[in-house]
Amino acid sequence: MVNSFIIDLFYYILYVILNNMENLEKSGESKEFIVICAWCGKKKEGEEWIEITPEERVQSEKELKVSHGICPDCLKEAEKEV
Repeated sequence: MVNSFIIDLFYYILYVILNNMENLEKSGESKEFIVICAWCGKKKEGEEWIEITPEERVQSEKELKVSHGICPDCLKEAEKEV
């Protein structure tokens, strides 16, 4: 049985991540950032999450600041585990 504190913490962390992504997009600063799923490593481009190679990720991280988010697929899987 999962402790209710752990569940609350999980949802709080997801809230912070999703809120951060939304704020970046609204501020226009998202053009300076690459958003990577913290679970699977996919890169967010517009509304799409695409798989990238480790080499592409390293190159992107050299050119842009990195912000982590969670893609819809990983969000669904994480919610199943709670």
